[in-house]
Amino acid sequence: GSGDAGRKYTDGSNVIKIISKYGMRPLPDEKAPRLHGGIDYAAALATPITFKGREGKVVLAQFVNGYGRVIDLSVEKEILRFAHLSKMLVKPSDVVKKGDTIGLVGGSGGQGAVDDSAFGPHLHFEVHVNGVPYNPMGWFGASRTVVSCWG
Repeated sequence: GSGDAGRKYTDGSNVIKIISKYGMRPLPDEKAPRLHGGIDYAAALATPITFKGREGKVVLAQFVNGYGRVIDLSVEKEILRFAHLSKMLVKPSDVVKKGDTIGLVGGSGGQGAVDDSAFGPHLHFEVHVNGVPYNPMGWFGASRTVVSCWG
């Protein structure tokens, strides 16, 4: 919900701070708000990203305009997107298991730029089910809510 930004969660070893929640948000260089279809987690540059979910398969590991270095994992009917990475440690067709380190936190690719320095180093995380974007907080115990792509 609206109280998610700034909220802290723990993964058992680290405190994770949400710096930007999913939903419509204004961007400094644009007049109208735009959909932010994921959650941004603040972290130090090059912090390892450890996969905590069920086994999945890497379907994308490359630079994507607006996202920077991206890893997409297919987990059953879900696509989990990890973006703005400084380094990718997996490649397409790799099988990822709980506990595997898949990449390192960075600041690549924000808003089409090479460096997302406006937000500092962070992990951008999205969830899509059958091609529909969902509120990623549903993967951390909150209700699974469809993210409106049309405002």
